[in-house]
Amino acid sequence: KPRVVCHYKDVSDEVLMQRQLVQNEKLAAVGQLAGGVAHEINNPLSAILAFSQLGIRDVKEGEELHEFLTEIEEAALRCKEIVQNLLTFSRAPQRTDIRGVDVNDVARRAIALMMHEFDKRNVKLTQSLSEDLPDVTGVANQLMQVLVNFLSNALGAIEGTGTVHVETGLSGDQVILSVKDSGPGVPEAIRAKIFEPLFTTKEEGKGTGLGLSVSYGIIQDHNGSI
Repeated sequence: KPRVVCHYKDVSDEVLMQRQLVQNEKLAAVGQLAGGVAHEINNPLSAILAFSQLGIRDVKEGEELHEFLTEIEEAALRCKEIVQNLLTFSRAPQRTDIRGVDVNDVARRAIALMMHEFDKRNVKLTQSLSEDLPDVTGVANQLMQVLVNFLSNALGAIEGTGTVHVETGLSGDQVILSVKDSGPGVPEAIRAKIFEPLFTTKEEGKGTGLGLSVSYGIIQDHNGSI
């Protein structure tokens, strides 16, 4: 009788690794470009911001010119935030900033920073932090930036009331930090794109498309996975 030998191999890890390599190459290329562009923009942007703020002080509130100058100031501040994100995205952390980091402390600080926004939206923010976690090696403020970005995205994904839960734990020798929300989730069609720089599903003026790509770069620098 003829016989057939079937051999199966799970290539899930290889596929995931390949995707991460492609993503890393893409981010490295964009990071180099972003750093140069950000530095070039910073000086004229600082001048726009400074002169608009000087003008606001010299013009009475209620006048049309005051309103125009205020809009210029707000636009310049938004640009400044984008430039800062680009610089963070393109710049490796300094050795002097790297030390042992308590992930629970990072979580508590990020939650405290965002709690007011959650209260305003009537969205419940809860936490479950495991005790006696080992420190991770890294930059505390950068890790907090990642978590604040996740919390902001989670809040933005919820329409009406809902919940967002922050949890820490240990899996083998890895410290795990997770954010879960009661929003609709990320559609399958765009999951592969969410870490790409400048990709956003938010309406114009509401998002830069840099938050998740910056977060991805930070976690890669910390030898972690996201």
